[in-house]
Amino acid sequence: MARKPTVVFLHAMGGSHRMWDAQVEALATDYNIVAPDLPGHGLNKTRFTMEAAADQALRAIRINSAGPVHLVGASLGASVALHVALAAPARVAGMILSGTMIQVPHGALRAQRIVTSLFPVRALAIASARAVAAARPQDRDALMTDIVQAGRRTQLDALRALRTDDIGERLGRLTVPTLVCCGARDQLNLPSVDILVEAIPHATKKIIPDADHLWNLQRPKQFTQLIRDQVESTNQPK
Repeated sequence: MARKPTVVFLHAMGGSHRMWDAQVEALATDYNIVAPDLPGHGLNKTRFTMEAAADQALRAIRINSAGPVHLVGASLGASVALHVALAAPARVAGMILSGTMIQVPHGALRAQRIVTSLFPVRALAIASARAVAAARPQDRDALMTDIVQAGRRTQLDALRALRTDDIGERLGRLTVPTLVCCGARDQLNLPSVDILVEAIPHATKKIIPDADHLWNLQRPKQFTQLIRDQVESTNQPK
């Protein structure tokens, strides 16, 4: 019997493995699923750094899969996926990067850090959850709860990691099939799509019309089908 492909889900800042519940429910029969909580998020109480996130994700991969895996990352999770692929290219069969933050203007990150520093975490969580057009109410509620649980320090740590990330010059080393996608209304991160597609040799792009930043929550069935299509195309015999 052929071994199931392994799909590794890496969540966005403030979230947890629960932001992938719709995809996990739909794909668990056909794929081996790995969905860790990044440092400082969910049940993971270690402090967030990009290096710790990549190391812990890679450890989860080594524990749960004997062969190369398909990385699926959203927002902060997409940045972590890039670090994982650079650290252990032989363990990665392909990537889906959604809403990735590459060379985001420091002013935008600075503004987000100021807001995160000044406002109560619960207020930020409510605002963030309301801004996500989740198709399922339980996903919106889980996101709000997860943001509160992650807390202010984790979000500031993550924003600092994104601001100081110098991964750009190494992107050309990535040789696996990579799909870079972004919601058309995610204006902050749309420029990153072309940067990634130009830098990664086998990258293609997909812009989702009328979709927002965390469009996996907004259009779970479409995102799930995108994963199926990408994994199956990557696994086809050459």
